[in-house]
Parts: sequence; C-alpha cells; structure tokens
Amino acid sequence: MKLTNIVIATKVVTYGSTVAEAFSECVRCNVLGLPFVDSDGRIRGRFSIGHTIKLACVPEMMILNADLLGDELSSLMMPDQQAGEVLRLPVDNFILGEVVTIHSSSPCVKAAALMQKHRTTYLFAVDDDGYKGVVNVRGIARRMLEVGGFDV
Repeated sequence: MKLTNIVIATKVVTYGSTVAEAFSECVRCNVLGLPFVDSDGRIRGRFSIGHTIKLACVPEMMILNADLLGDELSSLMMPDQQAGEVLRLPVDNFILGEVVTIHSSSPCVKAAALMQKHRTTYLFAVDDDGYKGVVNVRGIARRMLEVGGFDV
C-alpha cells in the first residue's frame, strides 16, 4: 500500500496567518496540523491544533492536575471573548520546530513507522516539487479497509 491515495491536500500557514485561519483549514481538511512555511515556500515548522490550545487556553497547573479536575468548572471556563482573542493571534508563536516529512509514493508502513518513532499521528508529504499534503493514521486505516474489501 502506497501513500499516494491517502495524502490530504491542505493549505499551509505562513508568518502572520491567524490561529482562526489555521484552525479553519485543519477543520476543513480533518487534520491536526499544517506545515509552517517561509516566504520561499520552505517548511520551517508545523502548526498543531493541540499545541496551540495547550499554550493559549490551558494553564500548566490544570494540566498537571487534570485527573483531579471535576466536570463542573464553570468558574474556569474560557469566555467567548477570550476564544475570539486567541483566534485573532498570529500562528507565529505557536509553531513547533520538529517536522517529519515523507515522499508521497512511500509505503504506508514507512509512514506508520515514522509516526510511531516521532510520536505523532500525522506527517507532511513532500516530493521533489514541494509540499503535497498531510498523511495521517486515519488515512492509513481507511486505506487498509479499502484494500481489505471492507466498507468505509
């Protein structure tokens, strides 16, 4: 099984892109991250929904004590106004440096191995002519179902 059929074409984020733009593209394409590219189109990092929410919305003390938190946290809820402020921020301060890429014609097993090695659920497909899209574990599972003759 090759990755060719499971690459999800997405836009990229650049300096000055907003969190709202990045979230919108991630939600539209059902992916958890996007490449962050410089003005020459080179991938310099990655934008992650989870990392952004962690940095912008969840205090470290809540993370450390997450198992102790109850289900009624109304006094700690994020007000709608604060959510809007986060969405208007540039992505620049939320970019992660580690980027794992793979050629779009690579076998799925290589993608799965790289994801396990780097503890991620997605990679960026980059060929000789540039960025192609995101490859994720859901795409690999979907492809396995398809080639196995199961309904998707």
